[in-house]
Amino acid sequence: MIWNEVQAMRTINHMNTVKLQDLYEASGEILAITQYIGGSTLVKHIQSKGYLPEAETIYIMRITLQTLQDLHKQKVIHRNLHPDNILINYTSNGTQLKIVNFSSSCTLDSNDQSS
Repeated sequence: MIWNEVQAMRTINHMNTVKLQDLYEASGEILAITQYIGGSTLVKHIQSKGYLPEAETIYIMRITLQTLQDLHKQKVIHRNLHPDNILINYTSNGTQLKIVNFSSSCTLDSNDQSS
């Protein structure tokens, strides 16, 4: 994990991404302290059900793609998105979906006009 890549987490502000609480560097290692999120990974969720109904799949994909679009507007690229890096939690307040593991993420140069 490169320090500059982890710095991307500091710029993220989205309800569907894990929140960074603090960063520490010690002995050449970077420790990221993030908020606790209950539930399970999308992989485990799919395995527990055997399959996902179409409506649930559409909902998860819509939220994921909207979140990625918002991150790209913030000039943040995840670079390691897969079902293990999506957490899903069903609560009494509804479905909570969070994208996690930004260890490979990066931020685009603010002068980059390609977006």
